[in-house]
Amino acid sequence: MNKMPDLNFVNVQKSIHIFAKAHTEIQGVLIITPRLNMPGGVSNYYRVLKPYLENGNEFFEIGAKENENSPLQSLMRILFDYFRFLKKMISCRHRLVHINVSLGIKAITRDGVLLLVAKLFKKPVLIFFHGWDINLEQAIEKRYQKVFSLVFNKADGIIVLANEFSMKLKSWKILCPIFLETTVVKDDIFSEPIEKQQPPANHPITILFLTRIEKTKGIYETIDAFMLLQQKCFNTRLLIVGDGSELAPAQKYADEKKPAKIIFYGYLTGKEKGNTFLESDIYFFPTNYGEGMPTTVLEAMAHGLPVVTRPVGGLKDFFENDNMGYITNSNDPHVLAGLIEKLIVDDGLRKRMGAYNRAYSKKHFSASEVSRRLHHIYQQITL
Repeated sequence: MNKMPDLNFVNVQKSIHIFAKAHTEIQGVLIITPRLNMPGGVSNYYRVLKPYLENGNEFFEIGAKENENSPLQSLMRILFDYFRFLKKMISCRHRLVHINVSLGIKAITRDGVLLLVAKLFKKPVLIFFHGWDINLEQAIEKRYQKVFSLVFNKADGIIVLANEFSMKLKSWKILCPIFLETTVVKDDIFSEPIEKQQPPANHPITILFLTRIEKTKGIYETIDAFMLLQQKCFNTRLLIVGDGSELAPAQKYADEKKPAKIIFYGYLTGKEKGNTFLESDIYFFPTNYGEGMPTTVLEAMAHGLPVVTRPVGGLKDFFENDNMGYITNSNDPHVLAGLIEKLIVDDGLRKRMGAYNRAYSKKHFSASEVSRRLHHIYQQITL
């Protein structure tokens, strides 16, 4: 009886490459993204960057859809996404596959499979880690480091949003080049002046909290810090913009404190969202979440606001304390309120920090600049 030959990874690569060679056409970069009509940081990132990246490249959208309400629908969609991707690998010979992923269990499982499929077709692959789940990081560290390294070492390059993520990947024996990048803000933010008219003498200093309303994003610390400022009789108001699982509980928590000047706007986009930045004086974001690089902080800076925040993700790599605002490790509302108070009482300080932030944001975070850097990374990977 003849022994069946081993069908190993290399043999599969060779077979598929021979089959696909006659059915290919040269294209640019295949950029795999979440569906761009869905909410979320990665979708927003590529909605902003698409006009700068789509020339010569192709966007390939995967992931959850609107009105996807059952596990069966999700399973069928996942299988169909895999089928579409496999078909794309067979029919087109892109010079690079750019996979966008977050360090979450579902995302790295799905996108790890995409990476392996792309490498079966001998495609250069660039991985971009956006979100970073600390709990999964700890699990990988304890139990899954070898599996993670086995899969993601097949990438030809990796982008991260924070130096600490780069160091962690290197400690997991990831050997490919690792690039440090940022999130992005629209160029048109910088096309219009944001000089504010002198408000009336009795106009309150406006503090803005704009993000998903979740406990880990610091919503309760925000309300508590604001109430401490109210107790000192500062003429302030707090705008809370966004939705999320903690929106209703946060509204109830605020109502119980009987605040005079806390306003919940809900979820805003476009011009309405931009207007909340323009009518605000301070951006406050005391997050504890596993942020990559929170876009809302960059947007606040682009709109000329000083920022009070915590050193999460990529913020600690560039944030200049006393120039851009204040960054603190503390979760104590008294400490946070004290930092905001410095900005409330000094109009000149707010303006100086705001002007510095706007100039820094334009230079480093504008869509045209970020896309230029991405194109440079594409070139480095494919040389």
